[in-house]
Amino acid sequence: MLRELKAQVQKLLKTLKDTIPVIAKAMERVRMKMLILSYQGIRTRSFIQRNKDSLRSIRPRFNRYTEIAAKLKELLTERKALLAEKKELSPLKIGEHRRLSQRIAALTEDVEELKSEKTRILSDLHRADDSEMKEVKKWVTDMETELQKAETVDARFSGELDAALAEYHGLEEKSAGLDQTELWAARLELRPETEKEAASKVQDAYGIKYDPAIMDMARVQVKELSGEKWTFEQKRSIQEVLRKNKAEGHGRENQPQRRRRPREQER
Repeated sequence: MLRELKAQVQKLLKTLKDTIPVIAKAMERVRMKMLILSYQGIRTRSFIQRNKDSLRSIRPRFNRYTEIAAKLKELLTERKALLAEKKELSPLKIGEHRRLSQRIAALTEDVEELKSEKTRILSDLHRADDSEMKEVKKWVTDMETELQKAETVDARFSGELDAALAEYHGLEEKSAGLDQTELWAARLELRPETEKEAASKVQDAYGIKYDPAIMDMARVQVKELSGEKWTFEQKRSIQEVLRKNKAEGHGRENQPQRRRRPREQER
């Protein structure tokens, strides 16, 4: 009876031992997914923030430029009409001439002030003349559209990251009965390869725009989200298991294999 119980315990321990690599691999694969989503999210939010700042700086000046252009057109039209009216006015109508002259002078002053302000705006936006402001108008319109798209994409990445995190926590619950030191050691043995694969997938997606610094930020974010932290004692225990596993693996690699005798010699 005791022998049977001992056998059952050994079988259970073996099952748990076999489960650790499976759970470790699953958790590291989910973590890899989280790294990729985190990278994409950080990059997208960086794009949004950077261009929102630019838009906040450029759009008010562009809007003011548009207002000035409309106002100038209105004032110049009025001034032209008053000049024509004054030209047709009888010289004998001195009071009317004076009134028109005062109004034309005021309009001329307003026009010059608006032109000066418009010139300052052109300079601020690094544009030489009115024709180049079409480029600014196009940029503002295009950027507003791009930001809307980016915010939609960011929301999708955030949702997918939340789902991956929930999947990760689910695996944590499943692993609650396992030896956590052994589990962490198994995970850390897999990590260099999964991180390399994550970086490779991101590089394939972004090409020369891939940024290792953003990947570092993604690692920090995933670490915080997953609550990955150990006490000094836990860290030391994990390192001991890693050293042990490495030594055992090295021993197996160096263990000479028995050479089979030729069949003629076996007979």
